[in-house]
Amino acid sequence: LKAEQISNMDKHKMNEFSNILKKRYIQTSKLYYDSLINKDKYQKYISKIHVPNLEEIKIELNVPKKSFLEVLSSKKKNKRIEKEKLSESLYNEKLKRYNEAVECEKKDYESKKSEFIENQRRHNEVIENNRLKYKEGDVNQIERYFEFVLEQSIFPNGIVKQFELQYVKTSKTIIISYYIPDSESVPNIIEHKYVSSRNEIDEVKLPEKKFEKFYNNIVYMFCLRTISEILLSDDSDNIDNIVYNGYIRYIDKSTGKDAESCIITIETTKKQFLNINLDNIDCKECIKGLKGIFAPSILSLTPVTPYMKIDRNDSRFIESKDVSNITLDGFNLATMPWEDFEYFVRELFDKMFNKNGGEVKVTQASHDGGVDAIAFDDDPIRGGKFVIQAK
Repeated sequence: LKAEQISNMDKHKMNEFSNILKKRYIQTSKLYYDSLINKDKYQKYISKIHVPNLEEIKIELNVPKKSFLEVLSSKKKNKRIEKEKLSESLYNEKLKRYNEAVECEKKDYESKKSEFIENQRRHNEVIENNRLKYKEGDVNQIERYFEFVLEQSIFPNGIVKQFELQYVKTSKTIIISYYIPDSESVPNIIEHKYVSSRNEIDEVKLPEKKFEKFYNNIVYMFCLRTISEILLSDDSDNIDNIVYNGYIRYIDKSTGKDAESCIITIETTKKQFLNINLDNIDCKECIKGLKGIFAPSILSLTPVTPYMKIDRNDSRFIESKDVSNITLDGFNLATMPWEDFEYFVRELFDKMFNKNGGEVKVTQASHDGGVDAIAFDDDPIRGGKFVIQAK
């Protein structure tokens, strides 16, 4: 019975991983920014100060109760009356101090409540401004939103989500670097069997070749699902292109040190990808159709060169400038301002490189070492990095 119970858990784990692609989580920017809005209500006022009580004071002062003995002894009666007056005097004094303390407490409460409401208003104002920035195409807000999209994605237990992304506004491209699960994170036990001769329960693992195929498919599904979640959550049409780089961490057996490699890379357009029916595909063939690059066996950890890497360090690049109103028909280039001429040359090269999926970036006007633009062509044979200078 115990072996059967464990085997059911084994099947459940295998099914969870086998269905990774089916469980896609789509988000919206409204949901993201709404989740950041502070909707908390400030706590109601409840006084923490003890309310004076006349009966309690009488007990403290040991005020005697009325008694028939007072008829026989006026001394007893006078003593009781005297203590009662003292109790009332002490009660009135405590009540006065109580009212003063409550007034101070209420003022402090109102002050803190006003501060809370003002901080909440400022916080929510920032969120609403960020919501507007996102709709206007702010790079920082776009990156934060898509980080939220990936953070909300739910994977089976044992999968740790680690990723970095970058949005390139000029080409409306999002680059994702994702650490995909290693083979140790993927289940390979299909059942547990009870062996009566030894009174033990044995694990039954997938054969090596079958596990290799299973693991490869997990990696393919992992990539396709992430791309799908990003593109389907792009509710403001900020993305035209997406690059996915799947990295894996491992121990380099030649050095014994920690290492990491990009083992799968995909570059595709939003239009091309959303035209795919992910519920009716062979994952490997789909990635091949998207010109994805990966080793025949992911377990071999054979590195591949990413189509495009995340690079936040090159501060030379700036936004391009529209000079489409300039034509060569009867136009004298010598009369063009030098800055416009540099952008014009950039556009010329951009048209040439974009035909083959390349990209051209403009550099800063100063401290650029004489470089006016840099072109990137990812073609493995023809491509490379080209330095352009306009004179």
